[in-house]
Amino acid sequence: MAIVYAFTGQAVLSLGIGAVEIVVKLVLYYGHERLWNWIGWGKLGHPLERLAVSRELEPKHLEEIRARLEELGYL
Repeated sequence: MAIVYAFTGQAVLSLGIGAVEIVVKLVLYYGHERLWNWIGWGKLGHPLERLAVSRELEPKHLEEIRARLEELGYL
């Protein structure tokens, strides 16, 4: 906003451009983060992502989780 004001001397114009800039940057940042999250380069998967958890966990599932975490050195 200060740069626009320095070049034009119009406060209303600089405030308007500043407001548009904030909105545009927010939208571009959100889109950039969504796109980058979609790209899987160099990302490690969660160690438990292959476990089915669409139902109530049973004791055998907890044992499987514990064993997997021990394999990975978390426990």
